Order: sequence, then structure tokens, then C-alpha cells
Amino acid sequence: MDRGIPTKKDLEAMRQSDPPVQYLVGTPKGSLKKLEKKLLELPWQAVRQGVEVKLFETRTRTVCARPEPGPTEKRNGPSGAGN
Repeated sequence: MDRGIPTKKDLEAMRQSDPPVQYLVGTPKGSLKKLEKKLLELPWQAVRQGVEVKLFETRTRTVCARPEPGPTEKRNGPSGAGN
């Protein structure tokens, strides 16, 4: 793993470990095109106040999509609290 970015080999090793390793990996925007149709069909689900996601299972993973933050959220950070 380089700078915390897992390779395909790393991801496969985590999937095959006993017990399985759970992890959160960001997906490049270009790869999201493959999932776009499914994501557009799903409703948003509130997972906590102010955080909505779209979740679905594939054969090998759970996909979690969150809308891109607006300018205020980017400036203030994920919690919305100013510095």
C-alpha cells in the first residue's frame, strides 16, 4: 500500500483474510460512471443529521455514495463547524 491507497492486490488480501477486513476506499469519479445508473435509481438515506448517502451491495462490496459538499461545507469541514 502506498500512502494509504490500497492496490487491487491489497484489496483482495483484505477480502480473503479471516476475519475479513472492512475498509472504506474512495472511488475515482471516472469509475463512478459504471455505477451511475444504479445510484440515480436509489433514494437518499439519512445516516445522521446532515449526512445522506445512497447504499447498495455488489458481489464484492457495499457501495456508499455521498453528494459532493457545497462551498460552505468544503470551507468549514465535514462537521460544518467553522475554524
